Amino acid sequence: MRCCDQHLRRTEPAPGSSCNEPVTPAPHSRRNGWSARPTPQQLVSYFTYIYLVVVGFGIYIPLLPSPWDSLAYGHLGFFFVLHLVTHIAAVLIDPAEPIVRARNYASTLPTFDKSQHAHVILDLHCKICDIDVGPRAKHCKACNKCVTDFDHHCKYMNNCVGRRNYW
Repeated sequence: MRCCDQHLRRTEPAPGSSCNEPVTPAPHSRRNGWSARPTPQQLVSYFTYIYLVVVGFGIYIPLLPSPWDSLAYGHLGFFFVLHLVTHIAAVLIDPAEPIVRARNYASTLPTFDKSQHAHVILDLHCKICDIDVGPRAKHCKACNKCVTDFDHHCKYMNNCVGRRNYW
């Protein structure tokens, strides 16, 4: 179906429509930052990291005089490895509510209908996840799950920042 030369997105084909129309699959929750297709910001951050490693360790440090190059290799190597380990840990950790983490992520969740409810979480109960949440929890629309102590959804990690991976 076309409206103003734009495709309308739907979760299932309309009755009597052709099969050639675009259909959006039902939303699944993401387990971590690598569960979904990488965002452009995530790819840029990885390529920037690789570029800095190659340029720093392959060009700049070898140009240093003899006593300084080994010191630079040690210090920069430590900080690059520390950043890489903490970044991978933050991307791999699932910051969702404990009840949501215990569920099967392969099952689909319903979409939120704003005509029925004004907010996703009302009286500490999430309408989409169908669970009781804490006072600081929020439902992330990008990950489609409730996150404990939600801070923000980071486009560079493609994951939510919450209690479990905030450090």
